[in-house]
Amino acid sequence: MNRFTRAIARGLTLCCLLSAGAAYAQVPDKFTNLKHFRKDISKDELMTQMRGFALGLGVRCGHCHAGPPNAQLADMDFASDEKQAKKTARIMLKMMNQINGKYLSRLGKEKEDLVTVKCVTCHHAQSRPLLLQEILATSLDEEGIEGMLAQYQELRNDYYGGFTYDFGERVLLEFGSGIAEEGKLDAALAILELNAQWYPESFSNEYGMGGVQELRGDKNEALAHYRKALELGQGRQKSFAQKMIDELSRE
Repeated sequence: MNRFTRAIARGLTLCCLLSAGAAYAQVPDKFTNLKHFRKDISKDELMTQMRGFALGLGVRCGHCHAGPPNAQLADMDFASDEKQAKKTARIMLKMMNQINGKYLSRLGKEKEDLVTVKCVTCHHAQSRPLLLQEILATSLDEEGIEGMLAQYQELRNDYYGGFTYDFGERVLLEFGSGIAEEGKLDAALAILELNAQWYPESFSNEYGMGGVQELRGDKNEALAHYRKALELGQGRQKSFAQKMIDELSRE
């Protein structure tokens, strides 16, 4: 468990200890308009379920439940179906139950070997579970290269060490390769150069930058990256890099 994870765990534990009693007192003892949960569900069980939803989606109660801005639990109308998020949650819960109850049973595995799907399985503390590369693609389209790079840095500053986004080497590498295929060569080079800051010893990233520079028509830069890839490569990787160096050198 890294320092970030330990801090989050301590923070969540402290919040639960400090707020559980007060929150419990603000929630009604009887519930109306239950459409997903059984009618006789206990207050303890329902609150446990709700905490799981909140942590899984990274939201507070007001995300789904109606009430004035920044409302306390006592001021919320829990029975109201006013918010679309609550209606969406019911649909998502139905889908999750079908996955766990209907579809997983068809995999031919013992019950104890099945992985139960939860909200957090897909959402990873996001109300709208987008992949990092999807967010970057939107930033690129709307704000250009500088906006895309700034968006990545902001997300890395806020989420690195957690489980919401994947900041591993291959994410930016594959994203850069994808937008290069779309002809967005300057953006592809920028994202691979950014990746090189975090993974300076990556053969794949150097090889990818060589390919982008080759597409941009910059032979010298392409050769420089292929030669760096040759230094970093192992086994067959070296042969791939050497092949590109030989082909470019003959041109």
